[in-house]
Amino acid sequence: MARILGLEIDRGVVRGALINVALRSTVLERYVEAPIRPAVAFPPPSPANPLGQVPAPMQPNVFPTLAAVDGLDDDDIIPDADEADDARERGSDGDEDVPPAVPLTPVALAVREVLQQCGRTPDGIHVHLDGRQVSLRPITLPAGAAKRLDDVLPGELEGVLPFDVSDAVIHHQAIGSAELTITLLAAAVRREHVAESLREFSLAGVEPRQLAAGAATLDGLVPLLTALQSPAPVLLIHLGHESIDVCIVEAGRTVHARTLSVGMDAIREGEAGAVEELAGSLRRSVASHRMKGGAPLERVLVGGESSTEAETRDWLSETLGHDVETVALPAGDGMVPEALLPAFMRVAALAGRAAVKGQRINLRQGEFVSRHAAGELRRYGKLLAFSAAAVLACFAISLYTRYTVLDTERGELRAELGAMTHRMFRQRTESPEQARTLIQGGASERDPMPRMGAYQVMGAIAELIPADAEHTTRRLTISFDDEARDGDLEIQGTVASVTQRDAIAAALEAHDCFTDVRPGATSSRNDILSYRIEAEIRCPGDQPDPEAEGSAGTNGRRGRGNQ
Repeated sequence: MARILGLEIDRGVVRGALINVALRSTVLERYVEAPIRPAVAFPPPSPANPLGQVPAPMQPNVFPTLAAVDGLDDDDIIPDADEADDARERGSDGDEDVPPAVPLTPVALAVREVLQQCGRTPDGIHVHLDGRQVSLRPITLPAGAAKRLDDVLPGELEGVLPFDVSDAVIHHQAIGSAELTITLLAAAVRREHVAESLREFSLAGVEPRQLAAGAATLDGLVPLLTALQSPAPVLLIHLGHESIDVCIVEAGRTVHARTLSVGMDAIREGEAGAVEELAGSLRRSVASHRMKGGAPLERVLVGGESSTEAETRDWLSETLGHDVETVALPAGDGMVPEALLPAFMRVAALAGRAAVKGQRINLRQGEFVSRHAAGELRRYGKLLAFSAAAVLACFAISLYTRYTVLDTERGELRAELGAMTHRMFRQRTESPEQARTLIQGGASERDPMPRMGAYQVMGAIAELIPADAEHTTRRLTISFDDEARDGDLEIQGTVASVTQRDAIAAALEAHDCFTDVRPGATSSRNDILSYRIEAEIRCPGDQPDPEAEGSAGTNGRRGRGNQ
C-alpha cells in the first residue's frame, strides 16, 4: 500500500491530493491546501539588533526597585557601544562557528503546511512541468521498434523539434497497437527546463518522484472517474491562469494532449483576440482528433478554478458544440466543499497516476532520475535478496515435484500400455513405438513364425561382415528354439587382422537381434588370424507369451544347423 501526494504550486496557493493505492483498491484519502503568505520584511542587522529581529514593544518597568538602588546609574545597566563591540569580538574568538539560519521561503512554508495536513509523510510526491515548455506529439512506429524505443525516438523527433534533440529529455507512453504498428505519445523538453523545475521544487522542500508533462497529466483521472474507462473518447479541459490544458482520453489512454498558451487571466482582462484565439485552439484540437480517425466526443469535462462558473461552461459548450460538465471528483474526507473540488482536478490527476496501469510520461530520466528508487533499493536490499532466494528455492522445489509427478505418471501410463497391448494383441510392450507398430499392422494374433530363424541369421551375418574384410567362414553353428524364439550363435573363421575381427563383433552387437556378443580367443598363422565369436539370438518383442512359457519349457531346442 502506497500513499502518493499530487502537488501543485499555483498562484497564491499550494494544493495537494493524497491518494491511497492498494493492490485491489484506490482511495482518494483527502485534499489539502495552504495559502502562500507574503514574506515579512525584517529590519537589517545592527549592533543593537544583530539578528535583524523585529524589536519587541516597550514594556513598563516591572522592577521599580532597581531605580532606587544607590550607586547604580544608566551606564551600569546599559553598556555603551564600545563595550558591545568588545563583547562581540570576544564572542567571535570562540571555537564554534554557528551558521546563520536560512529562513524558509513563503512557498516552502506553504508546502510544509500541506505536508503537515497529510499526517504521515507520503511515500511519494508527483508534480508536473508547465505544458508550454513540453512538446507532446503522437508517433506511429513499426511493431518491431518496441524493444528499442530509446534509440528510435530521438531520430523520429529530430526533424520536428524546435531545439536540438541531444539537449532534450524524451519519454513516452503507449496509445495503442495494431498488428504491425504501435502508436506512442512522445514528450520532449529541454534539459534546462527540467533542471530549473526540479531546482524550484527543491527550494520549496520537495523531492518529487515523478515529473509529469503538461496536459498528459490529466489521464491520471482514469482510475478515479468511471466515465474515462469507457472506449468512447472524453475531452478533459483544465482551466489555468496562464494556460489551458486539453486532453482527449479514449479507453483509458491519452490519444491527444495539448497545452494552449491562452489562460483565463487573458480572458478576464479582455486582451484583444484572446477569446477568438482560445476558441480556435479548442476547435482545432477536436478537429485534429477527428481527422486522425478518432470517434466523436462522448463527454466534455472541465476543471480548474473557473470551471464552476456557469458563464464559462456555457461559452465552452457553444464553442465546442457539445454539452460541457464540471468534473465530479471523489469527495475525499469531505472537508473541501463540493463546489471547490474542481479546482483540485490537476492534483487529483497527478496522484492518480500511481494507480494507472502501464508506463506514463515521467520527465525524470537520465541524470534527472529520482534518487528515491535507488534509496529504496538500498533500504530493502537484504529483503529483496532473501525474497529472490526464496523464489528460486520455491521454483526448484516446484520443478522437482513436477518432475517426480510426471515420472510417476509416465510409469503408470507405460504399465497401462503394456496391459492394453497384451489384451489386444497378446503381446506385451511398454514402448510407444512398438505399440504404434502393432496398431498400424492391425494384427491381433501372434505371427507363428519367429522373426529371426536360421536362414535369417545367415543372411544377417552375410550383410554384417564388412565388404573390405578378407574373411573366410570355417564353421557356423546356429542353435535356435522356435518355441522360445531365441538361440545361440557361434562363428569360426579367418580374417587378416584383429581389427577386422573387432569390426565383425561390433556389427553383430549393433544388430537388435544379437545380444551378449563375446569375441573368443584368436590364433595367427602365416599372416592369417583365426577367430571365434559367440552371441545370443533374441529379437525384442518376439518372445512368447508368459502363459506359453510353461509348455515351451518341456520342448527341446530345434533348428540346429552347421556349416
